Order: sequence, then C-alpha cells, then structure tokens
Amino acid sequence: MYKNFFRFICFVLCVNLFFTGSLCTVKAMNKYTIKDLLKIAVKPVGKVLYIYGGGWNQEDIGAGRPAKTIGLYPLWQKFYDSQNHNYDFEVYDYEKSKVVIYWGLDCTGYMGWVLYNYLETESEKDGNLKEGYVFKSSQMADKLAELGFGNVTDCKKVCEDQDFRPGDIMASKTKYHVYMVLGKCSDGSILFVHSSPPGVSICGTVDKNNNLNSEAIKLAEEYMAKYYPDYQEKFPKRSKPSFYLTEYDRFRFNDKFISDPDGYCNKSPEEILKNIFVEAE
Repeated sequence: MYKNFFRFICFVLCVNLFFTGSLCTVKAMNKYTIKDLLKIAVKPVGKVLYIYGGGWNQEDIGAGRPAKTIGLYPLWQKFYDSQNHNYDFEVYDYEKSKVVIYWGLDCTGYMGWVLYNYLETESEKDGNLKEGYVFKSSQMADKLAELGFGNVTDCKKVCEDQDFRPGDIMASKTKYHVYMVLGKCSDGSILFVHSSPPGVSICGTVDKNNNLNSEAIKLAEEYMAKYYPDYQEKFPKRSKPSFYLTEYDRFRFNDKFISDPDGYCNKSPEEILKNIFVEAE
C-alpha cells in the first residue's frame, strides 16, 4: 500500500517538474524574438548621452556594471537631464576620470547593454559576476559569432546584396562603430538605432542615390520629434552617410536565439515603429 502511495507521489512530482520545465522553456523562447530585441534597443533612446568608454569596465577590457544591468542604469537619465544642446562628449574623458563611464554609453557599451538585456534575466551583483557582451566595435560581429549566437557576413557581400533585416547588428572594422538595424526602406535607406555623439538615438541613412531626403531620415525625424521631443530639439540631426550601407559587416542571430512570429522581416520600418511605439503608449 505504502509503495503504491510513494509511487503515486513520485509520479505527480515528475509530472509537475515536466510541465514546469516546459513552461519555463516556452517563456524563455518567447523572449527571443525580433520584436523583443528591438523594444529593448529603443529603451535608452533620447535618455542616454554618448560617453566614450561608457558601458566598459574601469580596466577597459570588457563590460562594466551599467552594461550588465537589466533596465536603464539610474545615472544615465540624471546626466542627460544635466546637459543642454551644447553637450560635448570630449569634455568627459574617462582616461582622466573613470567615473564618467557610468554616466552614458558609447556605441559598443550600448550594444553590449542591449544584448545583455536580451539574453540575460538578472543584473550583475556582487558574487554573481558575469562577462557581459561589450567588445571592441571592430570585433563585435566576430565575437558574437564565436559565442554561437549567429553568423557574420563580410561588408563586401553586404554591399552587394544590401540585405538588411530588423535586428541585424552592423559592425565596422574601418569606422569603429556598431549599430542595430530597425528596417530597410523602399528607397534603399536604412533606419537604425545606435549610440553616437551626442547620444542614443534613431537615425536614418541616405538613400541609394545619396539623397538626404530619404524615407529613413524622415521617419527618424518624425519619431524622434514625437516621442523624444527634448532630445530632438537639442540634437536635431538624424542623417547618416552612405558608408553605413557599405562598410559594415553584418551579424545576424541564428534561429536558436531569435524568431519572428510578428513578421517584422516582412514589415516596413514605418510598420515596425508603429508596432513598437503604439504598444509603449
């Protein structure tokens, strides 16, 4: 009798563990979508200023505490609020004062923060040290591929195929910069998000004919003015040159780490922005 009872208890426990584990797996997998990635990527927009070395640790060899924090680091908004349209990132030199690396993000610090918030669930705490995902801009794409997250396409091939998809991470070995694609417009211009002086913002490239009135630039100006009016008034320039289309290697997550149940790869940048920002209102 007791043997049967204990067998029954063990069976119930095993069933519970199985379904609990399955639910956790489903929850984790639901996080890995292009939509989730882009929603994370736009969180610091209009709230964080560019600091050279921002997001790196004091040893300047990897991710610092801010880039291993789930959510926005508290000091970012405070520093942004203390500055006006005359903000000059060169005044804040981390080589003279390490404390400035906690006040904002450079391009790789920003991308490392996005990846950490996408791939991790807890902030770094004392005794719970994590490596993070801050790498030199020229190495960013290759490092992510080495970690098994996806694949890299050389800039020459990217220049030929002009295949830009939402969530692609573009890293340049010659321009020492990284950005994340939000979408490709019908005129060939790219809408993207990055950290570049003066701060984290949505920008657009020229079109395939090098025109400054591209669809992406217009969209960037429209959404920055609507959702981040203070930033757009202080720092109105949203256009970026053609080398953003030609001199960047492309990192793309593989299916294990990202999915597209919302069909973002088939949506226009305007549709993607509407979907992201309307939900946030």
